[in-house]
Amino acid sequence: MKKLKIKSIYTKILLMTIVIIIAAATVSAVIMSKMLYDSIADSRIEEIEKIIDDTAQTTIDYLYSCDRDSDALSFEANWGDSSDRYYYNLLSKIAAYNEMMNVTIFISDDEGTIQLSYPLLPGNTVPKGYTVKELPRSISVNFNYYDGKYHFKERSQFEKALKMNGYIEDRSDYYGLFSDVKDRYVTVSKGLNYYNKTEAEWQVVGSILVAIPMPELAEARNSLIWVFLVSTVIMVAIDIIATSILMRQITKPIKELDNGAKRLASGDFTIRIEKTTDDEFGTLVESFNRMTDSLSKMDESKTEFISNVSHELRTPITSIKGFIEAILDGVVPEEKMDYYLGLCRDEVERMNTLINELLDMTRIEFAKSNLFEVFDINALITEQLIKMEPQISGKKIDVELNYEKDKQFVCAGKASVLRVIINLVHNSIKFTPEGGVITVSVRETGEKVEISVADTGIGISEEEVDKIFERFYKSDKSRGMDKTGTGLGLAIVKKILDSHGESIECHSKQGEGTTFIFTLAAAKEPENRQ
Repeated sequence: MKKLKIKSIYTKILLMTIVIIIAAATVSAVIMSKMLYDSIADSRIEEIEKIIDDTAQTTIDYLYSCDRDSDALSFEANWGDSSDRYYYNLLSKIAAYNEMMNVTIFISDDEGTIQLSYPLLPGNTVPKGYTVKELPRSISVNFNYYDGKYHFKERSQFEKALKMNGYIEDRSDYYGLFSDVKDRYVTVSKGLNYYNKTEAEWQVVGSILVAIPMPELAEARNSLIWVFLVSTVIMVAIDIIATSILMRQITKPIKELDNGAKRLASGDFTIRIEKTTDDEFGTLVESFNRMTDSLSKMDESKTEFISNVSHELRTPITSIKGFIEAILDGVVPEEKMDYYLGLCRDEVERMNTLINELLDMTRIEFAKSNLFEVFDINALITEQLIKMEPQISGKKIDVELNYEKDKQFVCAGKASVLRVIINLVHNSIKFTPEGGVITVSVRETGEKVEISVADTGIGISEEEVDKIFERFYKSDKSRGMDKTGTGLGLAIVKKILDSHGESIECHSKQGEGTTFIFTLAAAKEPENRQ
């Protein structure tokens, strides 16, 4: 059997809302039916409790009349004597309640034996000439019959009333007693209590059970079903109309987005979609337009990148070609041959550095993971500054270290972080004049460690600060000082920190210096570290 596939959004939403409407109507019908049943049952229970109290008093009076000289009441003493006016009054009373309210009444002893019922169970004694109304077989079959009397089948049908000083309510089939009848019953039972003067305490000799059918519940339920059925049909019709109108508004921007995506896939980055709503679709349109702008900028960046690479490679290649042609043509004197070959070597080294840094950029961008480890960032910075001592001393630059702690542990890729430090310190040395100062600071801020590299160099203009992390970007002033740079150092730094989920900031003022601040995740000192 093939699985049904629904491709239309309209059909999916329509079916979903119809299911929701039907489910909501069903739940509402069930809740309303339950509330209606409880309301009717509560009113019936109040009436039944009054009947129980009245019948209980009449029953106790009858039992006292059977043996007036004894405080110990018993159902066995002359029970069912039709000539006794007390018995006649009791039977007449429960028969009258049955006629008025259609209640069924059972009076039992403390062993669950039915002593009297109305309507009557077979075998109950009635006065002569008394109209007999028999209990329906659908109820009488749920009693046990032995020793000439009827007994409750389940002890739970009478035992709880004997033990509790109050009313026992049931709104179902009363432990199976009314399981075979058509209508639902509300049942209340209570123990037959009397005061034993000899023992000076209340005692229980039996129980009274009063049940009343609720045919009006079935009628009300049928009415509710019709009301909810009609209302459901009306709501489904309204839903179809409303969904049709709504889907026109929904599918229009979706179709526009689909067409825009197709044009975008074909390479048209000029496509823009007009925002017509302020809802989620309006937000989606904004996101699409931002994505298009981003792709357009990426395309421009790619073109610019290729142009920059071509320019950076073309310049040394042109120089090398010119030097070699001059040497081959004999234009270069023999005593300057080594000088020009040295220039060729420098240009080759520059191209090699450029290619290596381009490869590093690609490797960082496409790296799937970083091998993070916990290490002391203070020790790493100190070791690297010692290795760069010749460059620092060559320009007579002072280096200041501001460590908040003797040891500051971080969790990161150690080799990658080392490259960040080398690039930032190298830039500070390159653009700081002789006699300047480089300050490296490390401090912990919550869950991060903040590392800053500050110098007293030439600084960067406000307009150029936001561009320094772009590939191949060099500020105009730096070009004259940096003959060997590729413009990729800070771009590599930014990529490394991005891959760590960290940030880097640049604060600079021309003529006063530049400060780079980046963050790393703080870590605790390893326990096994010696």
